[in-house]
Amino acid sequence: MTNDRTEQKALVLTVGTGDADNIERTLLGPMLLSIRHGKWDRVVLLPSHETQKVAQVLSKRLQAEGYPHIAIETLPEKGQENNADACFGRFDSVLAQLLVEGFAPGSIVADFTRGTKAMSAALVLAAIGRDIPILRYVHSEQRDNRGMVVPGTEKVGEIRTTLATVRRRLDLAADLMRRGDFGAVIELLPDLNNKIAVKLVPQAAQPKFAALRAAAQIYAAWDRLDYKAVQTAIEAMKQLGPTAREADAFAPTPAMCRWLKRLARRPEQTDRAKMADYLRMLACDLLANAERRLRDRHFEDALLRGYRVLELIGQIRLFARGYDSAALSADDETIKVFQEKLKGRGEHGFGENKSGQNKGTLTAPRELTARLLKHLGDPLAERLLKFGLQGKFRTSSRNRSVLIHGFKATALDEDALRKVLADLEELLNEDDEKAGERLKVGRSLLFSAE
Repeated sequence: MTNDRTEQKALVLTVGTGDADNIERTLLGPMLLSIRHGKWDRVVLLPSHETQKVAQVLSKRLQAEGYPHIAIETLPEKGQENNADACFGRFDSVLAQLLVEGFAPGSIVADFTRGTKAMSAALVLAAIGRDIPILRYVHSEQRDNRGMVVPGTEKVGEIRTTLATVRRRLDLAADLMRRGDFGAVIELLPDLNNKIAVKLVPQAAQPKFAALRAAAQIYAAWDRLDYKAVQTAIEAMKQLGPTAREADAFAPTPAMCRWLKRLARRPEQTDRAKMADYLRMLACDLLANAERRLRDRHFEDALLRGYRVLELIGQIRLFARGYDSAALSADDETIKVFQEKLKGRGEHGFGENKSGQNKGTLTAPRELTARLLKHLGDPLAERLLKFGLQGKFRTSSRNRSVLIHGFKATALDEDALRKVLADLEELLNEDDEKAGERLKVGRSLLFSAE
């Protein structure tokens, strides 16, 4: 789309019949009144087959007055002036073409005064659908004994479509929220702290706008696992006061807020017991996140999240036993025995932290963590080792993903990934009796399931 017309203005008018005995005063005069009320770089006439000749007369009159760009867009077929759907299709395409040419919606005015009721209704609907903020109507308070407008008494009136446009935008925002496209909601609903944006939203609709946008900011941060940003967004929503209730079904529940507050408070990694409990929450939230990626058919993202949940379960089990797979003490007797056992088999064994605060400690990747758990007699260790070795899923698929070390997407399909995530849920439930309730809260962000 070019932008050279964004400051130019266009007037679009339906063309009716008027009084056949007095076309000049009942049709041409009022239409010229509207056209002369403003400066236009483009005037578009929308006649039916019956009124096309009138449009041509009007076009010649306007050209004589110095209007260089007059377009006549006649309804394609006879009789369509009484078919609102046909009128809408034609008028909508005309408005769409103006937008393609670079006319901004705010620079287009739609005059629906003349023509059939179907034509007027169609132009109004098309204008609202294209976010055109101003509708025009030529009217008069003086009428004759037939109830007809007295020629020469007409005046131009304008109607703002803002409320209708806002209602449509709010409906679209709600639909996007249900689909989990929180970033799109934030872009769709303007920030009312902006002095220009706030003028575009009627005061009556501002609480709903602000509350939905605030809720979307909370959920967008939650969906990207940024729990600190979630807390900031929740505090911002609290500043809205009672208007926060205007978010309706999308307002964060107390259970959500408690859950997110706990996730934002990650304990010190040296506190093994608290880390185990925290990671149990994180694993449930991450599994729910993977399910949303699967819903959106983001298979690679779902795969990586699933792999991380599997890895987390092993780390959780170790933390619960007092060990951190990222900082294992080389002096621990159990670790020494296991290390010797590995060396006896000719295996490399643990990695080593050679810098940082954990310098000198040992590290265990996912599989080695599971083997250490088996050495410790953990009842889930065998499951963790064998997980994903049957069917299409392989834990090694993660490394072959284009998002990690590979050069193409994995061949995992929706059904295979759904099975993987279901098996992970089973493992989480075996690890922790609270997993079901935790998953319930994590899944509450999946509004489309409600």
